[in-house]
Amino acid sequence: AELRALYDGVAGGRRAARARAESARLRDPRPPRPAADYAGRYADPLYGDARVRAEGAALVLELSPHLVADLVPRGGDAFTARW
Repeated sequence: AELRALYDGVAGGRRAARARAESARLRDPRPPRPAADYAGRYADPLYGDARVRAEGAALVLELSPHLVADLVPRGGDAFTARW
């Protein structure tokens, strides 16, 4: 019971910190640029090559043919990948 209470306290604190950080990221009032502005190929030393393509007003991230995500705008130039 004590271990569970300790875990719940730590997990609750982490959830609250994550929620505060996410809330701060969502405060950027700037709208994203047009989807075509983000389209292109990108390289990252950890994830390797990535392709971002515009599908109408939406953006799609492709890390491989089997690893594709929708990019959801969070404000400004920030996006969340929805797998």
